[in-house]
Amino acid sequence: REIHQKVGEAIEELYSGRLEEFYEVLAHHYSRSDNSKKAYYYLKLSGEKATRSYSNWEAFRFYKKAINLLKKLPDTEENKRRGIEVRLLIEGPMRALAHPEDSLQILEEGERLAKELGEQRSLAQLYGAIGCYYTVRGQTLVSTKYCQNAFSEAEKMQDIEIMAPLAFELCVGYNTRGEYLRTAELAPKVIALFEKTQRESEFSFPPFCIYSSLLAMCGAAMGYLGDFKAGKALCEKGLRFSTEIDDLYSVGWVE
Repeated sequence: REIHQKVGEAIEELYSGRLEEFYEVLAHHYSRSDNSKKAYYYLKLSGEKATRSYSNWEAFRFYKKAINLLKKLPDTEENKRRGIEVRLLIEGPMRALAHPEDSLQILEEGERLAKELGEQRSLAQLYGAIGCYYTVRGQTLVSTKYCQNAFSEAEKMQDIEIMAPLAFELCVGYNTRGEYLRTAELAPKVIALFEKTQRESEFSFPPFCIYSSLLAMCGAAMGYLGDFKAGKALCEKGLRFSTEIDDLYSVGWVE
């Protein structure tokens, strides 16, 4: 343990300023020492680095290691907060991989921790993540239950950072079930909040830009409701925005 601790410290000192090349090595050495705090830190950074390069399986693996490490540590408030943090981070790669392995269990454990600590914001985000899990498995009624509860809380706070992904998830569920009126009622509220706060390009719901995706889903809903002119205008607006920010995933979604 002492050797691994000293090796970790030596790498940190030697490569100070460009540590991201060695996150995985540092995580390994600190996890073999008694310095679990640094082991968690570098496992998390390794996961973030892999996420940025779209190496989703690699990111999933690092985050799971971080979660398993935390399970071995004392059940302190600090470690519970870390447990919530890493579960929110793993959700992106998890979604891209169609929720492999024990994804639902990981998210439900995050839900439990958020409830214990009264972390309402994190709880809303985790509800959205669990909702997505059920959506892709065709259980849209279960998904909608999770997302509607979370959206109601986020709407009270007018917290667009949480409202946006939840609105996306809800509209996917509504359109999948043919409840186009509900999409036509919900999407414009969030679109208007995006435009009011001028934060249209800030949020994505891997891999889509939420703003342009909501425009597209609302446009599709209006088409199904028979208002083709309004539907076309919404889709064209979404396409223009996706093209302006050069978001190829969203261009394809809107098309």
